[in-house]
Amino acid sequence: MIFAKNKKTAILLFMILVLGFLSVLGVIFLNPYPLKFKEEISLASQKFGVSPSLVASMINAESGFKETAKSSKGAVGLMQLMPSTAKWLCEKQGQEFFEENLFDAKNNINLGTYYMHYLLEKFESVETAICAYNAGEGNVMLWLVNDKYAPNHKTIISTPYPETNAYLGKVMKGISVYQKKFKEN
Repeated sequence: MIFAKNKKTAILLFMILVLGFLSVLGVIFLNPYPLKFKEEISLASQKFGVSPSLVASMINAESGFKETAKSSKGAVGLMQLMPSTAKWLCEKQGQEFFEENLFDAKNNINLGTYYMHYLLEKFESVETAICAYNAGEGNVMLWLVNDKYAPNHKTIISTPYPETNAYLGKVMKGISVYQKKFKEN
């Protein structure tokens, strides 16, 4: 047998096979861009006129598609809504607010998508709306008048918050990935 004569070649081939197998497992189990709740995302996106790839990317960045996610600051559910913001969104839509419903995927996606619709209407760029979703409208209003953060006073290119900068980058990168996923089916 050829491998018996060349032990180094056999070991190298074995390592390549193992690494290949581990790579496949990594893609399957460590997918950085999962897609759950596709129907709920599609329905809410259509209802509120927000791109489903944007909503999916935000959910991935916010909670990694974990319905029961809760932040140290009190944001909950898939789209990590603060209960006070969710209550305000419900009031704007003439709905009753029940905090426990924030852990329901359909309800959380509807409220989060409605909030993103509101922010997209208020601000002139997707990037700025994404920053407002993460850091709050008040902060964004301050950044928009600062040439360092928004040279054209419409689109935020960076913020003084490293967390918001990372969030913006992750959501923007995820949008192109999720565009492909929504077009596939």
